Amino acid sequence: MSKKKYSYFRNIGRVIGLNWEVRRWMFLFEIGLNLVQGIVPLLSAYFSGRVLALLATASTGTVVSTSLILNYVVATAAILLFERLSNYFYNYLDDYNSIEFNIVTQRRLMEKFLSLDFTYYEDSGFNDTLEKIDQNRHVISRVTTQLMSLFRNSVQIISSGFAIATLNPWTMAVVAISLIPNLYFELAASLERWKQWRSKGVNIRKTSMIRSNILNSDKVGEIKVFGLENYFLDLWNTYVRKFRGEEVELERKVTRNRSLSSIFEQSAETGIDIWLVLKVLRSAGTFGIGDFQFYRSVIRNFSGACSGFMMSIQGIQERMLYVNDYFSFFELEPRLKAIDTTIVLPDTVPSIEFHNVSFAYPGTEKNVLENFNLVINPGESVALVGKNGAGKSTFVKLLMRFYDVSSGEILINGINIKEVNLQSWYTHVGILFQDFSRFEFLNAKETIEIGRTKVKNRDERLEQSIQYSQAHEVISKLPKGLEQTLTKALPEGVGLSGGQWQRLALARAFYRHAAVLIMDEPTSALDAQAEYNIFQQLNEHQKGKTTLFISHRFSTVRNADKIVVVADGKIEEQGTHKALMQIPDGTYHRMYQLQAKSYQDTEPEELLTE
Repeated sequence: MSKKKYSYFRNIGRVIGLNWEVRRWMFLFEIGLNLVQGIVPLLSAYFSGRVLALLATASTGTVVSTSLILNYVVATAAILLFERLSNYFYNYLDDYNSIEFNIVTQRRLMEKFLSLDFTYYEDSGFNDTLEKIDQNRHVISRVTTQLMSLFRNSVQIISSGFAIATLNPWTMAVVAISLIPNLYFELAASLERWKQWRSKGVNIRKTSMIRSNILNSDKVGEIKVFGLENYFLDLWNTYVRKFRGEEVELERKVTRNRSLSSIFEQSAETGIDIWLVLKVLRSAGTFGIGDFQFYRSVIRNFSGACSGFMMSIQGIQERMLYVNDYFSFFELEPRLKAIDTTIVLPDTVPSIEFHNVSFAYPGTEKNVLENFNLVINPGESVALVGKNGAGKSTFVKLLMRFYDVSSGEILINGINIKEVNLQSWYTHVGILFQDFSRFEFLNAKETIEIGRTKVKNRDERLEQSIQYSQAHEVISKLPKGLEQTLTKALPEGVGLSGGQWQRLALARAFYRHAAVLIMDEPTSALDAQAEYNIFQQLNEHQKGKTTLFISHRFSTVRNADKIVVVADGKIEEQGTHKALMQIPDGTYHRMYQLQAKSYQDTEPEELLTE
């Protein structure tokens, strides 16, 4: 068996296994219901045929039992009622299945995404695939529907086939052959749809990004002021049309092919009807109107079941192309491998050392850090300064082991970070990214407390964090205080400014009470007085703990125990503020003087970022 076929059947097995895991007894019940539904059409054809046969006999003057005819009528009605009710119930089960599957597949998709590392997250190809999978994950529940339909049609084909075989087995062959063109066209169309889907990932992401920006209340002001309404709408329309035009052309071809195959199917069906009519006329009473009705219904049921069977095959084939991508996603493994004997760090403030570290991002050749050496002792406060692109944020990513170094090593307590249990390391770290996350679905209290979800003395820690970050100035103005929802997109929610969000993010970092606190531009959205107050509190909060911060403001960095000047991925200077200022031609001295002059001249320019 080829690898492709193996993968196909393996994924069908995975879908069935997922059904068994998510809703075992409901799944078994659905199988039983479809088994009965597969037999019902044959019973309906038999009883309705008997009614017509008895009526035809009665029309010739022959006495027949009225109660027998009525019994057959009632039996036919009961079967039709059962068929209708069971269809309603099956639709309910199908909807229930879709809901359950969507919950399970969404959660597992998120779990898998979170289990991967940054080498994936910043990969555009990976993000294209993720976008397509997320848009089509509902297909898995549709595969279950198609599998049930396949089973039901199989039962109907077998039961109807036995009945037809008593008349003429060749009839089955004629019906089956008449359906082949339609199956061929549908399979070809499904493959073409999948190819289109695979090729349009970038356009899908672009249309999604444009749409989310247009519908973002935080960005609509700038869109309106800059007159970008029509520009963005036209841009969205351009990308949509790029793949919608291909879809329309494909559907035009599909409609044409379906029309041709329908003519072929109808011709075969009409030929069989003519054959049955002639059989009645030439049988001299041995093949009556009741037999005609029974076999005509059975043949139509057989034809419908064959058509449904082939359509189910086509539906499964089409959907399995998408499902294959879904399950392939789950075969991805983290690229940053942990050594089996990972070490759990003790509950103390650790030392940190970058030893001859060089690093280039995947797919690039230029090193962002080059032979980078830095020691951060326990309890030390260290500031990283330098121009944008110097490598400061990359330093933080490597320290968090979002990436592995290209060469050299990072040591935590003298142990290579690759050998340290990553979750153990993370419990020692609190971090405030420059582009910190705004979890707008949380209220103000939850926004802070997610800094450490499992702690004792939550109220005391919350109060201290609010005090250290000066966030009480924000919370006191909220209508519902700590219980306030922080987005206007939700009922009774409010919007916050960038500075207000930054204070809450600072409170979250303080709430963590981490041994190592990392802050990237922690007060960029705050005024000078607020920044001064917060750093006074920071000194109190971080006594005996390690602090690492990145900032363009010299008022922020000057009190650090060690200031590290980074340029082109290397350490150019390091020392205390006093020591660095004693180097007249040093980079730090020059930058400090330039920024100080800019304040004296009341110029708003951030000269350090030049």
